[in-house]
Amino acid sequence: MHPVGPLPPGAYWLRRLVAALAVIVVVVLAWWAWGALTGDGGGSSPTPSLTTSPGPSTASSTPSATASPTATPKPTATATPSPAATTAAVAALCPAAAIEVTVATDRTAYSAGQRPKITLTVTNTGSSACRRDVGQKALELQISTGGKRFWSSDDCAPGGGASLRLLGPDASYRTTVVWQRTGSQPGCPADRPAAPAGEYQVVGRDLDVRSEPATFTLR
Repeated sequence: MHPVGPLPPGAYWLRRLVAALAVIVVVVLAWWAWGALTGDGGGSSPTPSLTTSPGPSTASSTPSATASPTATPKPTATATPSPAATTAAVAALCPAAAIEVTVATDRTAYSAGQRPKITLTVTNTGSSACRRDVGQKALELQISTGGKRFWSSDDCAPGGGASLRLLGPDASYRTTVVWQRTGSQPGCPADRPAAPAGEYQVVGRDLDVRSEPATFTLR
C-alpha cells in the first residue's frame, strides 16, 4: 500500500493499474475464446429465433386483364364470272347460215292412244362459238296432214322473251314436246279436234331456219 522506491508513489500506482488492466484484458479474451469454442456465447443461453412458417399463398381475386385479339375484317367476296359466262357475253349471235334445225319422232307409227314425242334440235355448224335464241317464242313445231296445217306449238304457247344459249362449234340444243294428238288454231280456241288416223309430217323452226319434215303415222 506504501510503495518504496526512488520514484514517486504515483508512478508505482500507475504501474499497478496498467498491470491490473492487462490481467482483466487477458481474462476477458480467454472467456470470449472459450465461448466461441463451445458455442455458449460466454455462458449465456442463446435466445431461440422466432421462425414464421409462410402460410398458403392466396390467389389474387382480381383476374389479370387479357387483351382481346383485334377482329380482322373478313374480305368481301367478289363474284368471278365463269369462263362460259364471259364467252357468252362477248360471243356474237349465230348467223342463220351456221344453224341447222332437225326434228325427229320417237317412233314412225303410233297406235291409238299413243302420243308422239317430238325432239327439236338446234346445232351450230359454224367454226366458232356463237349465241342463238332458243326461247319458246323462237322455236316452233308444226304438224300437217294432207298438205294442210293441223297443229302448231305457237297457237297455245306463243312464248315470251328471247333466251340466248351459247353454242360452241358442233354443239346442239334439244327440246322434246309430247303431242296430244289434237289440232289447234292461232289464238288457241277451246275447240280442238282429235287427230284422225293417217300420215303426218312435222317441221321444226328456230327463228327463220326450218328443218326438213319428219314423217310419222297415226293409227
